[in-house]
Amino acid sequence: MTSPAPSQGHGLAALGPRHTGTCHTVALAIVSTLVMGALVVAALSVSGCGPRDTRVRHRVSGKITYGGKPVPGGEIILTPDGAKKNTGAQGIATIKDGTYDTQGSRAPGVGGGPMSAMVMGLLEADGSRFFEHTLPIDCSTSGDTVFDIEIAPGDAPERKQAPI
Repeated sequence: MTSPAPSQGHGLAALGPRHTGTCHTVALAIVSTLVMGALVVAALSVSGCGPRDTRVRHRVSGKITYGGKPVPGGEIILTPDGAKKNTGAQGIATIKDGTYDTQGSRAPGVGGGPMSAMVMGLLEADGSRFFEHTLPIDCSTSGDTVFDIEIAPGDAPERKQAPI
């Protein structure tokens, strides 16, 4: 059995000669500084020192029915209608027992004005039947809005959830 040629050696020596000069030290210092800077920025963003959403938001709440019955659960997402030049804040609320309210939710309130409301509703508590429906709504730009939504089954046919 023959041993490998020196250029085919194993371990760190196979990577080439080690550089211990000033260029290597300076490059290592620059990379370390950049990595530390990125970690500081990430830590500040997570800790809440990053930019805050200062847009004015208004509470939107109401009742949601499907075929005359309260929607047991789901979500409603309120998005500014860009086609009508609305650039306000988006809102989201949980639907529970036929009601929704953006106050205290993940995206509290909306900027107001023309919005697109996407309703994703559950027809059964176990999530086996659901529907999705999008409709335009006009929210107040100066205060709270109460907006009840009645969805006819023909406007948003129910779907069955695929078994998991």
